[in-house]
Amino acid sequence: MMSVLDENLYWRISGDRAPTGEVILHCTIKRWTHTVYKCLMGQVCQLQMMIKEPLYAPWVSEKQEKFMAMLGFYPTEKYMVGIDQNVYQLFKFEVH
Repeated sequence: MMSVLDENLYWRISGDRAPTGEVILHCTIKRWTHTVYKCLMGQVCQLQMMIKEPLYAPWVSEKQEKFMAMLGFYPTEKYMVGIDQNVYQLFKFEVH
């Protein structure tokens, strides 16, 4: 079940667990600026430290992959099957 982890005028971050246990993030950007980007990066770091587990996001498109890379997500060898029955590669984020 998807839970809203953070929402404001600029973004909405939701989280869920994959059947294999990974924390999967979903982010919807409502308004994009350089300042929003910096704040979003900080928020993703805080969420990961609060959850104390790596965060994952499924690959959807090249545009989304560039966005994930800007936030510090990187590709893994993990895959998940979405509710649409498509297979998605997972990208990982964690603060060391």
